[in-house]
Amino acid sequence: MVGDHGSATYYAAALGRDELDPASPLHAFGAACPTLPLMCVGAFVAVGRNSHEDASSLVEFLGTTWPFAAALAVA
Repeated sequence: MVGDHGSATYYAAALGRDELDPASPLHAFGAACPTLPLMCVGAFVAVGRNSHEDASSLVEFLGTTWPFAAALAVA
């Protein structure tokens, strides 16, 4: 059995279920996981552009973001 006695995996296995309860916070976090790296890239670019005092138009933001987003897609 995977996990300790307080883990969601332990309790799900004890109940004979393979999936998490849709109402659990862990399920919501798992659903958001695919977007987290892209959100981190957006925050990284926003902080970097702000620290370099670059203009903040959407087109310039996306122009800076796309190489990092492409690297995420390849990784």
